[in-house]
Amino acid sequence: MACSAAAAASGWLVSPFLDNLSSRLRSYADDLLRYLPLSQSASADLERLKDYLRRLQAYASTVERAQRRPPHPTLLAWFNRLQDAAHDADDILDEISYRRLADALIGPRPDLCSILDTPGQLCSRLVLVCSDHPFKRLPSVLDKLANACADYAGIASLVGIDAPKSPQCGNRLSRNSSSIIPADDAFFGRQRELHVLVEMLVGGNGSAQLQSQSVPVVAIVGDGGIGKTKLAQTAFNHANIQEHFDPLMWVCVSIHLDDMRITREILQAATDWKVDYDGIVNFDRLQKLLVSAVAGRRFLLVLDDVWDDNEMSMWDNGERWRKLLAPLQKGNQESRIIVTTRMKMVADMLGVRMPVMLGGLETKENWLLLKKCALGSENSREHPRLQDIGRKIASNLNGSPLAARVIGGRLSNTRIAREWNNISETDIHGDIVSTLLSSYYHLPQHLQHCFAYYSIFPKNWKFERKKLIRMWIAQGFVHMENGSMEDAGCLISEVPEAIGYLIHLRYIALPGTIKKLPESVSMLLHLQTLDIPKKCQLDGFPKGMHLLVNLRHLGVDLTYISMIRGIGTLVNLQGSIEFHVKKEQEQSLVELKDMNDLHGLLHIKYLENVQCKEEACNAELFNKRYLKILKLEWNSASSAFGPTRDAEVLEGLEPNPNLEELHIKRRWKLLPSLGQLPLLKVLHLKEMCSVTDSITEDCQMLSSLANLDSFVFLKSLIIERCIRVKTESLPAKLEGMRSLNKLSILHCPGFQTLPSNIPLSLEFLHLTGCHPVLIQGLLEKQGPEWEKIAPFSQIKVILK
Repeated sequence: MACSAAAAASGWLVSPFLDNLSSRLRSYADDLLRYLPLSQSASADLERLKDYLRRLQAYASTVERAQRRPPHPTLLAWFNRLQDAAHDADDILDEISYRRLADALIGPRPDLCSILDTPGQLCSRLVLVCSDHPFKRLPSVLDKLANACADYAGIASLVGIDAPKSPQCGNRLSRNSSSIIPADDAFFGRQRELHVLVEMLVGGNGSAQLQSQSVPVVAIVGDGGIGKTKLAQTAFNHANIQEHFDPLMWVCVSIHLDDMRITREILQAATDWKVDYDGIVNFDRLQKLLVSAVAGRRFLLVLDDVWDDNEMSMWDNGERWRKLLAPLQKGNQESRIIVTTRMKMVADMLGVRMPVMLGGLETKENWLLLKKCALGSENSREHPRLQDIGRKIASNLNGSPLAARVIGGRLSNTRIAREWNNISETDIHGDIVSTLLSSYYHLPQHLQHCFAYYSIFPKNWKFERKKLIRMWIAQGFVHMENGSMEDAGCLISEVPEAIGYLIHLRYIALPGTIKKLPESVSMLLHLQTLDIPKKCQLDGFPKGMHLLVNLRHLGVDLTYISMIRGIGTLVNLQGSIEFHVKKEQEQSLVELKDMNDLHGLLHIKYLENVQCKEEACNAELFNKRYLKILKLEWNSASSAFGPTRDAEVLEGLEPNPNLEELHIKRRWKLLPSLGQLPLLKVLHLKEMCSVTDSITEDCQMLSSLANLDSFVFLKSLIIERCIRVKTESLPAKLEGMRSLNKLSILHCPGFQTLPSNIPLSLEFLHLTGCHPVLIQGLLEKQGPEWEKIAPFSQIKVILK
């Protein structure tokens, strides 16, 4: 079985990997020759590489589809050799691509290195990495690939393929949309066991049977795929159980028992996952916290897939589990623990006297499950011949629900009796993984590669969606088609300098303890994701970060992103950034021109350094359609240009109409028209008039706010520290702002009265530091201002 799994993982990775490699080679084949040594053999070797990759991808795909049983060792060895050769070829293409990038960055554009304090050092490192040309290793790789092609005839015979010829690529069997396990998968054949289990958990009889333990353990024992987890899930979601227990906790244990992880996950489940305990590495401390979390509470804990440690005696195993579960004994005596396991000895070890033993389903029940998976909601009476064949298949499944689901999924592809007969005559008692392969083979090649990537992670690994997608992208498994690809730790404090020589790196995730990044990180020209926890306090940031032209995700505090000079070269960068405008060319707004994939927040500071409207236009914010939040900030220092120039700068910035939040801070007095932002949800204006006492004229910067009643999507309006703003600056009536949920006027002493016609949508009114007469009237709940909001009981008023 282990051999089969290894072969499956090896084969699953090879075929789509070769397909991806061929696509990469085709995509820049013409450019490639310019970076190869000038010899007559270069072009020929490149063509041989293309041909071998194309043929071997087709061979591997055909072999994968043909194997349905544990593979012969020869087949496994062939897959391993093929995989090694494919990775060698991938490394060569990667290094040639690296040379191309290095030439572009330090050859034709030496100015990009000029912003470094020691440009020569970094440039010399790049040259050193590129000094040994990867093309010198290509002949040996071609020999490996040629040998794999030559061995295909024997491999084809081994797996029963008639002729050793190149199969056609890309032909796929059609299948309907039925899944192996339908979303409305019903619970078949376990009603008696379910009733017994629920009674043991909440019934009086069950409690009597288990009264020898302060917090009893109930065990569900059965073979793999027999339905132990399904039974536990059904009981877990039973109305009586949901009402009787609080909290309800579920933890997957698996074959490798990790006391710290199990305790931590139980603790997190007991506290509704509101607290992160990952930083606690002391087992006794975790157990004390768990005692506090469950003390006196009537909880239900499911420990799914429990095994014994075969390197320990049953007594030692039992002692380990008793220590692990000791804190739970402080819970209410009506609490229960459910354990699912394949091993009766685990139930004995935990002191379970009456485990729920699961055998196979009755043939009738297994037929109902198979029929549900194969025919879905269709009326089976319309297919009398299929019913007969299906019942025959169900009788040969030995009551296995997993086999019923798998075979049912295969049968769901067709309504032809002959094809159902073909399946019924196969060895359905063989390796069930081989039947699961049939669904895998119907996936497109790039999705096969994504799926196969799971095989390198341990069993029960918890995936984080964003990280997994970024790993797929870094490996080249996901490609962009008219949109975003994302839409389709340890105690280490320094990263070693030598990381710069790992030129194939696409993805780096660093722990929260990191304090320093070496300058050599700038040599990783293929890097796509650099993930640094925001809690990290870094001692500076590499000066050559602008060289990472393939960087898509930079997960780091925005302060460090603002340190990147020449950031405009990072045109693939997504996420949020902070940009400081300076008078130097590398820090002018033109740097933002081509960064049109930015998502989330763009915070631009020191806008007083922008010289004119034309310079502001160079940022081309209008083209940044994924941007949701824009923060524009001027320095509080006085300007030699005056408010007119500031207004022109803002007009030149012109954000995209999709913008949802606009925050403007300081300095100028005139607010331009906001009509180009119809989807705006949040408007925050802060310190937007001169704060010096020398200015005596009224602040005019909010004059255009009188037109805000046309902003039907605006949910939050915040005006802060605009000391000369008056009520007249706001729209006389707010009823047109029918989505307005929050109105905040903060530290605006000139604000004396509330607008009339408060919208029905308003729920929060926050007034701080406004005119004393207004605040006093609202505090006393009397006067004309109170009468404006008194009819709206839903409004929460915050006054200071």
